[in-house]
This record gives sequence, structure tokens and C-alpha cells, in this order.
Amino acid sequence: MNPNRFSARLKKQPMAMAGLAVLCILAVVAIVAPWITPYDPNATDLNSVLLQPGAPGHLLGTDELGRDVASRLLVGGRVSLVAALQGTGIALVIGVPLGLVSGFFGAWVDKVIMFVTDAVMSFPALLLAMAIAGILGPNLTNAMTAIGLSTAPRAIRLVRGSVLGIREETYIEAARSIGTPSYQIVFRHILPNVLAPLVVFAAILAGTVMLIEAGLSFIGLGVQPPEASWGAMLGSAFTYISRSPWLAVFPGICIAVSVLALNVLGDGVRDSIGKKVRR
Repeated sequence: MNPNRFSARLKKQPMAMAGLAVLCILAVVAIVAPWITPYDPNATDLNSVLLQPGAPGHLLGTDELGRDVASRLLVGGRVSLVAALQGTGIALVIGVPLGLVSGFFGAWVDKVIMFVTDAVMSFPALLLAMAIAGILGPNLTNAMTAIGLSTAPRAIRLVRGSVLGIREETYIEAARSIGTPSYQIVFRHILPNVLAPLVVFAAILAGTVMLIEAGLSFIGLGVQPPEASWGAMLGSAFTYISRSPWLAVFPGICIAVSVLALNVLGDGVRDSIGKKVRR
């Protein structure tokens, strides 16, 4: 697709541009977070426990150990965004090659790959990620590996479906007739045509991965104390939800805004790739 035409269509969609702007702001804040936090996010102060938002020196209050909530939100956003990128990247690294092989070669290779894919997809992604993370051990790297493994079947099915439609095109048959090796056909002709739906899928999957990471951190299988992530902050705030609800409100809002921005951006990219912008 023409990049200029794509960007022109994307700019005509205010929701997608707003989502992109929010993600850019979050990315910049995540990068500079270690230098702009007002306090050490892991420093405890038992004389300043559960201060309400607006308390002197603590704009968003403090948690059950006297740690500054604003500082932990900034650093936790960095962890959550990197975790979303890691989980999505693992899913694509596994799913794209297997989807290409399954869709292009077919026969018994396709049957084996799709049998395993259907078996994995029969389990809810969060439940499967919990099981894998529990086996590997509770830390962020293992959690992202678990999320990547549990969401990879979605990438496999997407790529396979796209390849099945492309491999019957005339130019693919022409490339085969002149003796072009299969790997060249896959990388030169099929993969570039799969990239467009794959970009849309990756944007939407990143939001799903962020939610799953928050769930794993909430139950203690993700980021481990004293490190902060938005999901881990929600988990630690649950005990004090009736006394100090703001401890759950702030990370919850951050997760909701980030996931919403990823989804509206993915929808905008999908519509911009099509022939006509959907109104």
C-alpha cells in the first residue's frame, strides 16, 4: 500500500490519532520515568502510610508502605509497556513463521500445526498463561514468555488465513512456473502482503497482552515486589480497597486508557489499509 495514502487516511480518523497521541505520550513518559519521579518508587516511609491524594509532597498519595504512588505509576508504566511489547513480540516470533509454513505448504504440515494450534486455543489465554507462568516461576520474563506462548496461536491462524488467500494468486503461480524457490516466494511475495493485517493484529494484541500481564501481576505471577507495574499495584491495593480506593483507581485508569488507545489505533490502521475509510 502507498504510505502517503495510508497516512492521509489515518489522519482523517480523529479517534485513531488520539490513540496514537496517547501512546506517544506514554512512551515518552516511560523513557524518562527514572529521571522525573519525585521519589524513589521503592523507598518506604512508615510515617507516611496511606496518605490521601493531594497530601503535601505526594500528589497522588502514598501506599500501604508509604511509597509515593505517582512515582510508582511512572515507573510501573514503563514496566507494563515493555511487557506488552515483549509478549507481543514473542507471539509474533512464534506465530508468523508457523503461520507462513502452515498456509503455504499445507498437507500434513498444515494439519499438525493446526491441530496443536486448536488444542492450545481451546484454553482461555489468561488461564493458559497462569499455568505456564506457574510452572516457569513468578517473574516478569517468565510471565511474558507465558503470555507469548498463549497468544501465539492467534497469530498463527491470522497469518495462515492470509497466506491461503495469497498463495492462489496468479503472480504466485507465475513465480512457481519459472522455478523460483519456495523460500523466495514466501519472503518476497507472500510475507509483504501479510504485513498489513499483521500490523493491525499486533496493535490490538498488545492491548490484550497488557491486560493479561496486569492479571498475572495481580495474582503474584508477574512483577515481584518491590518492583512496580500497574497490575502489581492493583494487586497490592486490593487489600485496602475499602479504606484507600485511590490505590486501585490510578493504576486501573492507566491500564484502561492504554488498552483503549491501542485498540482504537488498531481499528484506525485497519480502516486506513482498506479501500475506503469507514465513517
